[in-house]
Amino acid sequence: MKTWTHILPALALGITLAVTGCKKEQDQPAGDATTNPAEMAANAGGGVEYCDFAAGPEAAPIKVVAYYPGGHEETLATVKALLKQYPDKVHVRVVDWRHEEGRALKKAAGLSCAGVTINGNHIIEIARDGKKESISFTKGLSKGEWAVEDLKAAVDQELAKAGK
Repeated sequence: MKTWTHILPALALGITLAVTGCKKEQDQPAGDATTNPAEMAANAGGGVEYCDFAAGPEAAPIKVVAYYPGGHEETLATVKALLKQYPDKVHVRVVDWRHEEGRALKKAAGLSCAGVTINGNHIIEIARDGKKESISFTKGLSKGEWAVEDLKAAVDQELAKAGK
């Protein structure tokens, strides 16, 4: 019975975090080995396979950067698919923020949670049917307020601005 008294609070915390999602940046721990799950696993000998990735021409007119801590396969696959859909026009980078450099890059991008930037912006105004719609590319496809069509529309719009 003693075991359950130790497991139940941890289980409750895990469920609470899963349901509530990301916290505000000022509430998040700085990310040392005692508070960062990835670093804790690595320090325990479990190792962590980071999802950092970069492909496409560095000089491409469109730079898409996805900031995710892994476990967002659908979103990452969608972002990487831009390379085939827009060959030579898109540079895609995935930044895993389970390590210190990734967290610093995510913060510098103005994100407090997972998200995607297109040419440095995670909020893009997209013109559709004569109306402008502001899309925030935060969180992932299944948890965010954006869809694959929004990402394609944003890339198309940025390409048009660049004259490509």
